Amino acid sequence: MELPVGLACLWAATRRDPDRPAWWRMALVLAGCSLITHPFAWWGNRALVEAMPFAWRAALVEAAVVVVEGAVLRFALGLRSTTAWGSALLMNAASFGYGVWLITRG
Repeated sequence: MELPVGLACLWAATRRDPDRPAWWRMALVLAGCSLITHPFAWWGNRALVEAMPFAWRAALVEAAVVVVEGAVLRFALGLRSTTAWGSALLMNAASFGYGVWLITRG
């Protein structure tokens, strides 16, 4: 879910930038972001199950993921800060929302 949303965000945000990274480079970095952060998000969620309610736990874990992924996008692709962290926020909101939808549609 994050890869197509992330590619759409980055394409839209950089479409007028003559120095924008190639789409395949953006895709590789986005996939790398997910591969780096998702295990830590799962472990962090499991570690905090007893310590805090779901809403607080989800907010903390997702905020940490957005910060890390935004930093990776910023520095690995040379994007502006607003583009990097805005894209990270949108892709994680889409992924989280889709996950919650899948769980609750029951």
